[in-house]
Amino acid sequence: MDEELLKQLEEDLSVCREYLRQVAIAMRKGEVSNYPIFIAHREEIDLGVPIIHRSEMDLYWSFSASHLEDFVNKKIVVLEKVDDFKNAYRDPAIYICVFVVDAAEGSFVSIPFDKTNLPPNSQPQLN
Repeated sequence: MDEELLKQLEEDLSVCREYLRQVAIAMRKGEVSNYPIFIAHREEIDLGVPIIHRSEMDLYWSFSASHLEDFVNKKIVVLEKVDDFKNAYRDPAIYICVFVVDAAEGSFVSIPFDKTNLPPNSQPQLN
């Protein structure tokens, strides 16, 4: 993922991080999924449930909420790779999993909800 896109994503997350954390908690507690995924996108997409529109909050990205099971149903994560995804998925109480869609391509990134409580060498993890 391009460093400029990552910087923009982190800027936007500084505004809406706590809201996304609450959505992730609700998804897990409501037994929707143990693997919440947020989609960052600039254009309208047919994936997830829109929860933050960039134009309403003066952000670079809009965000939709989804989960691993939806990604499998839409064949974004193929069934044979589900175990690999689950093994790479970081603790959702600590990290936000974001699928960044830019120019019809997508990539996963895990970013800490709270950077102040992490070991000094923890960085966003690109998948």
